[in-house]
Amino acid sequence: MKTRYLFGLLALFVFVAGGCTKDQFIKSGLSNGRFDGSLLEYMEAPGHSYDWDSTALMVRHAGEKMVRLFEGQDPDHPEITFLGPTNHSIRRYMLENNIERVADMDPLLVRGSVAASRVGQKTLSG
Repeated sequence: MKTRYLFGLLALFVFVAGGCTKDQFIKSGLSNGRFDGSLLEYMEAPGHSYDWDSTALMVRHAGEKMVRLFEGQDPDHPEITFLGPTNHSIRRYMLENNIERVADMDPLLVRGSVAASRVGQKTLSG
């Protein structure tokens, strides 16, 4: 009985110790949580276009007032929080509605959906 207990404990130790390898960790450098630019510049910046380029196109398609808001030039909203759709959500909507390009979408619909995805003030600070 004691031998089984010790064998089980040894097997558990080997399993736990052998389960953690350095192969599962990818060192990608230091992270910087700040972006020196507007929200629209962030969405159009290299490295972010995978998630945000369709959203940036929607902002531009929504009109100049929306562009000013996303560039931080709206005096009523100098800072905003944007909880917007990524490319995957936009692509799915376009596929379900047989729309080929963001430019083919109704500008009023685009303006409404972009406006609904923002909060009028910056909600997180740091």
